[in-house]
Amino acid sequence: MVLFLLVSIPLMAQKKSKKKNAETQPTMTDTTMQGGGGGMAEAGAFPYTADYSSKFTMGNPEHARMVLSMWKDYDNNTFDRSAAMLADTVMFQAPNGMVIRGKDSVLNSVKQFRGQFSSVKSTVDAWVPMHSTDRNEDWVLIWGTENDTNASGSTTNVIHEIWRVNRDGKIDFIRQYTAKPPVQ
Repeated sequence: MVLFLLVSIPLMAQKKSKKKNAETQPTMTDTTMQGGGGGMAEAGAFPYTADYSSKFTMGNPEHARMVLSMWKDYDNNTFDRSAAMLADTVMFQAPNGMVIRGKDSVLNSVKQFRGQFSSVKSTVDAWVPMHSTDRNEDWVLIWGTENDTNASGSTTNVIHEIWRVNRDGKIDFIRQYTAKPPVQ
C-alpha cells in the first residue's frame, strides 16, 4: 500500500501539472497552422513568413500511393512503368543542384543513374500528401533511406523528397534532398 501511494502521488501531481500547462500554453489548431481564423499566425508568433505557402491541409492519399509506386519501380529497376505518371513538363531538381527538365530527359537520367547499381533497397520512414489551399496545389512529402549496391560496395543515403502533382494527376515537379545517415 505504501508503495502504491509513493508511486501514485507523483503521478497525480504530474497529471495536474500537465493539465495546467496545457491550459496556459498556446496550441496549434488547424486554423492557426493555416494562418486563418485568428490565433498564432495573425498574432505574428512566427518568426518567418513563408515565401511559397503556409496554408496546407491533408492531401489526396492516392497521390502518395503514386509516389510510393514510383519509388518501388526505381528500386526494382522498372522505372519505365512510371512513365505515365510523369507530366511532359516534369522538372527534377537533384541534390547536387542539377536540374533536369522534360519527361524523356527525367526518365533517361533516372534510368541511367539507377543502371549503375546492381541493387537498390529503399525504406520509407514517412509520407504525407499535402494540399496548398492558397495555391490549389497538391504535394507529396516523403522521407526514407536508400541503400545502393554496385561493384565497389554499397552506400546509404537518407532522402527527403517533395513531389508536386498537377491538375491532371501527374507528377510535374520533384526535388530531392540527400544526406549521409547519422554515425552510430
